[in-house]
Order: sequence, then C-alpha cells, then structure tokens
Amino acid sequence: MIHLVGLPHTVFDAEISSSCAFTAKAVRLADMIKATGREVTVYWGSAEERAKYFPNYDPAELPAIGWNDKLPYWVEFNQRCIRQIKETIQPNDIIALVGGPISQVVADVFPNHTICEPGVGYEGLGTNTFACFESYAWMHNRYGAYGIGDGRFFDTVIPNAVDPAKWSMADSDGYALFVGRLISRKGPDIAGEIARAVGMPLVLAGGGVDHVGPGLVVATDGTQIRGDVTHVGAVSGEDRRWLFAHAEVFICPTRYIGPWEGVHAEAMMSGVPVVAPDYGVFTETLPAGYRYRTLNQAVAAVHAGAQTRGEAWRERAIRKCSTKVCTAMYDSWFDRLESLRDGRNGWYG
Repeated sequence: MIHLVGLPHTVFDAEISSSCAFTAKAVRLADMIKATGREVTVYWGSAEERAKYFPNYDPAELPAIGWNDKLPYWVEFNQRCIRQIKETIQPNDIIALVGGPISQVVADVFPNHTICEPGVGYEGLGTNTFACFESYAWMHNRYGAYGIGDGRFFDTVIPNAVDPAKWSMADSDGYALFVGRLISRKGPDIAGEIARAVGMPLVLAGGGVDHVGPGLVVATDGTQIRGDVTHVGAVSGEDRRWLFAHAEVFICPTRYIGPWEGVHAEAMMSGVPVVAPDYGVFTETLPAGYRYRTLNQAVAAVHAGAQTRGEAWRERAIRKCSTKVCTAMYDSWFDRLESLRDGRNGWYG
C-alpha cells in the first residue's frame, strides 16, 4: 500500500485543478500506482477545510497559500493525515509526501516505515526520506543546495508523466505559444522578444495579468510583454488541448533552473517544437539546436522548428515521459524501496 499525502488547498481532480501542477501530478501518480498493481490511499484537503481556510476557492485559480508547516491549515491537514494513516498502515507500507518537507511532521511519526517524496520539483528536501526528482538537472541542483556530496542509491529520477491520450496534433495556425503564470521568472517578456524577432504573433495563456492593451500585456508583477501579443487567460480541458495543438512553436523561456516545466512536455506531446534555454531540464528533453543562450540562437531554433513540427516531437515525448514509461519507472523504484523492509535487504537484495 502507498499512502499518498497531498495538499490541503485544492480538489483532487486534474482537470478542475489544472492551475496546480502538483495536484494534476498527484492524480496521475495515483493512477500510475494502481497500474503497477499496488493499492493507494490518497489523503487530500477536505471540502470543510478548504471552506474554512480558502473561502473564495476558485478551481480555475490557485488559492494564495503559505508554504509554512506552522500555518493552521497545514497543521490541521497534517494531523488529520497522521490520524487516518495510523488506522490502516501496515508494516511494509510506504508513505509518499506530495509536498515533501511541508509534511515532515507526518514522516516523523512513522520512523519504522519507508517515507518517500514521489516528485521533487519544489526547492526543499525532507529528512530521512527517499526522493524522486523530476530531472537529473534538479537532482544535482538540490544535492548541491543541501550539501549532499555523495550519491544516494535509493533516490531516483522520473519525469513528470504526460498522458498521450489527452493531447493531439493539428495543423499550425502560425502562432508562438507561451503557457504559464505571467511572472518575470517564467520569462513571458523573453517569449515576446523572441516572437517579435521572428515576426510571429504570440499567444499568452495563464494567470497573473494586470493590463491588456494593443501591443502590450502587463503582468501583475510589472513584467511587460510587447509585440503582436494576445492573452487568452487561464485554459484547461479541451481549450488547452486545442491551443497547444494549433501552435507553430512553443517558447518556454524559464529564467530559473527548471525542474521539469510540464507545459513544454505537453507541447511536445502535441507535436509542437519547443524552444527553451540551455540549462535545467531542457538539457535532458530537447535537442541542442532548440536550446539557446542568445536571441539569435532562439530565432534560429524557431526557424528549425518549422521544419520538424509534427509526429517526431510527439514520439519524443512518448519515449521520455508518457504515463506508460513513467509507470514502469515508478514500479521499479517502489520495488527497490519495498526491498528495504520486506526481507530482501535493499542494496543486497
């Protein structure tokens, strides 16, 4: 049995909570765990807790939440998880913390059980846990940040899975696409600069917009995106699928070291070429010719994408991060973790 400890502020539904990447990831993870033949119990925020602490909850917008385990909604949520896990946990069960160190108090109550973090895309690491990172780039980044100089054999790297059935290909409508929160660290202004240099209209999707006018979109943090730009708001479901499928190119100009950046995998699964910086997860998912360090390199990558758009990009995504591929990787990892307590003696099993 895998006990999946989640989050207090969203609904456990990938479509409803598309604004929260970790909720969508957890929903897929629960399905993948079941596909391995294991049982999974999900511990998530209750409707009563959300109404109490997030009274203006809107499924299309992620509530403002503090990542401090001393805040009342985290205390209440974690304590409820502890009570409920105690009722059913068996000796060889695994506890998986979706939020990592924010639920460290849960891990501390069960020192004789295996505790894992099934998708480290956040910045922290728990104590006495085994970690699954979304990319090798992020694993090494976090090891460095935490002063971990030796490898850890029972950690692993598994991409953030994408279900091919939820994405489709279509003819291009000639626009460049950016999807994500419109904040400086996501680089929407860089996307605008690249699109202007290529002479291509840019469609922006995501929250965080303060002003939309002719040739200008201004984010709430003051970031300005200029050029032939259109903002379509937050998108989910079929609208999101359509928007990806009809893009000519996807620009993912993340300024920070990207652990995974799920939107770029969704673009590839739609047959759309991705142009992104030459660091972070992109060094593992994109060919060198589609990664840039200068504006000229980014422009060349967009032009190259026009020649390769289509099935090859979707096949690349299927090989790297389809739910089938990731399910097999999770099955292998959970088996290794189970070997620590089921008599196989872990490393020597």
